[in-house]
Amino acid sequence: MPTVSKTKLQAFAEVGATTIDVVHSTGWAVGSDIVITSTGSSYYEQEYKKITGISGNTITLNSALDYDHYGDTSRITGINGDLDMRATVALMTRNI
Repeated sequence: MPTVSKTKLQAFAEVGATTIDVVHSTGWAVGSDIVITSTGSSYYEQEYKKITGISGNTITLNSALDYDHYGDTSRITGINGDLDMRATVALMTRNI
């Protein structure tokens, strides 16, 4: 199965957490670098972390989160469909 380059949080990730739950982590490996996008009012709240463990779709991080990251799907339906406010988690260590 091919490596997933980006995914979404599956659950809210609170400040101080050292694990995150993601929708997909296929092909991700311990030692890889990831970025968790901001869901707050400032883009400075994006965080760069290293994966230190993987169990299913639960990722263990090298250090605690400095910011909260929203992980629930907001069901705000409009003419353009549902609005998904969950943080994106992207794999930064990969071959292209």
